[in-house]
Amino acid sequence: MKIAYIVGTYPAPSEQFIAREVAAMGELGAELSVHPISCGEGAVCPFCVLGRHVWLAMLPRTWRAVRQFPLGRLATLSPTAWREFPGGIDRAVRLAGEFEERGIEHVHAHFAAKPAAIGLMVAAMTGLPFTMSAHACDVFVDGVARARKVAAAGRVAVCNRAARDALEESIPRELHGRIRVVRHGIDASRYPFQPDRPAHSPVRLLAAGRFVEKKGFDVLIEAMALLNGYVCELAGSGPLERRLRRQVERLGLGERVRFVGWLSSDELRGRMAESDILVVPSRVAADGDRDGVPNVLLEAAAVGLPIVACDAGGIGEFVHNAETGRLVPPDDPERLAGAARSAMSTPETTREFVESARAKVEKEYDLRENVRQLMDNVIRPGHRTP
Repeated sequence: MKIAYIVGTYPAPSEQFIAREVAAMGELGAELSVHPISCGEGAVCPFCVLGRHVWLAMLPRTWRAVRQFPLGRLATLSPTAWREFPGGIDRAVRLAGEFEERGIEHVHAHFAAKPAAIGLMVAAMTGLPFTMSAHACDVFVDGVARARKVAAAGRVAVCNRAARDALEESIPRELHGRIRVVRHGIDASRYPFQPDRPAHSPVRLLAAGRFVEKKGFDVLIEAMALLNGYVCELAGSGPLERRLRRQVERLGLGERVRFVGWLSSDELRGRMAESDILVVPSRVAADGDRDGVPNVLLEAAAVGLPIVACDAGGIGEFVHNAETGRLVPPDDPERLAGAARSAMSTPETTREFVESARAKVEKEYDLRENVRQLMDNVIRPGHRTP
């Protein structure tokens, strides 16, 4: 089956789960091509800008796509609506022609924002079946015309229950049946389980992700001021990096908090082998954005790294307090620091949590099985992948 994936930027350091999914799809026999709609480091392509391409709406080939526009939202000059729909016509036209030439049989969009807008327009032009995946920010914050996108999609995959609930709240009840929870996954066999690891002195904390508000790294830095005898590595980058660096300097933590940049999967796995605790200090951002189930949680659980996390978004779906890790309320540096101390002071209990977390990965977050569910229950419902 020839499947076209429409994505934002690819590959993106913070979205390695898509690359894993693409590889697993290929192993299941799908002939899959990936079509990013952004260039380089996420900059919007010039042909996605409105103005130069309004004339495309007059072409007979695009009329069916234009009818998908949320005209009420466009009339209010909503920047997001203009960017997703008129701003994506040119890209949709190009993809429609390319898909017909390639003999594409199915269109799948990753993220319910602009990729889904372009995907539904391509489907309207070509008559190809269309599905999409929704995740976190595209459900909690970004995107317009969600009901129209869901209605155009035969099925919608969401990777966590929190995103499913939020998506259902924004669409008519009669569309709820199109939504399927299909979790991300990893190949646990590539992550050697090391539950017995010697404690380091000082204790080594690790955190990874984009430097944005919802990740809560400022709270972790505040917690580090309370944790004498601990050091921390922050892996990632993002718009708040300068602010976080200033916070580290202000608190006098320059010798104990290090910024190590984005790490590849192999590099991150190596850092996990040398760390004592993974910390995921997520929160609900002011605009409502929040995490789903960050893949770094799965990777840490797979290798046996103890987890301390904050209960925001979908994180509590994986980190069950006193079962698979330690879960504390968000925006509470003292509770976060206390959980880190507890992880180190009660090694036998921590070992039990680590074993439960690994078992949960193997049972619920197996990459091959979850990609098979995506294929059978979303992309080709009713079909059983061998």
